[in-house]
Amino acid sequence: MAQRQLANPSDYARPVRAPSRFAASAGSGGVEGGDGEMVAAFGLEARQTIHWFTVALSASFSSPDFLAARPGSPNAIAAHLTAWDFGLEPGISFPLFPNLDLRAGPGVHLFFGEGSLGNDSQSYSYSKVGLDAWCGLSLAVLPSHFGSRVLFSLLGRVYFASSVDLPQLSRRIPVIDNSFVLMIGYELNVGGSR
Repeated sequence: MAQRQLANPSDYARPVRAPSRFAASAGSGGVEGGDGEMVAAFGLEARQTIHWFTVALSASFSSPDFLAARPGSPNAIAAHLTAWDFGLEPGISFPLFPNLDLRAGPGVHLFFGEGSLGNDSQSYSYSKVGLDAWCGLSLAVLPSHFGSRVLFSLLGRVYFASSVDLPQLSRRIPVIDNSFVLMIGYELNVGGSR
C-alpha cells in the first residue's frame, strides 16, 4: 500500500522580503507651488532596493496658480502654471519592522512646463534642474506565494532651487516648494529571502 506523503509546512510558506526588491507605485497628494497654494498632484515611482541602499525614478504633475502681469503693466492677473517633475532619488532604507521601512535621501529633479496669463491661449515654456530632500515610510502587506506584496508608501519632499524666471509674465515663481503623496503599488523580490 502506497504511503501517503505529508506536505512540508514550508511548501505553504509565503516568501519573506528579500534584500533586493523592486517596486512600482502610483498615487496622489498635495504640492505647494506658485504663490504658496496647495494643489493636487499625481505621481508615479519605480524603486529598486538592495539591502540598505535604495534608488527611485519618479514622475509627477501638478498645476498651481499665481499672480503675474504683462510686462510694463501694473495690474496683477491670475496666471496658471503646468508643472512636470522628473526625479532621480538615491537614499538609504532602514527596516523598522520586517514589513515597514523608513527611507530618506537627496534627489535631483528636472522641472518643465508652461505658464500662461488668465485665459490667454499663448503660453511660455520653462525648464529647470533643482534639488530635494525626501523622506518616506513604506508598508508591505498581503504577501503572495510569488514573493510579491502590496506596498503602501507615504512620501514627503522639500525642494531647493526650484524657482523659474518667466519674464513674459513679470515673475520669478517657485514650481514646487514641498510635496507629500500617498502611493500604492506592488513590491517584488528579485533576490534571496532575508
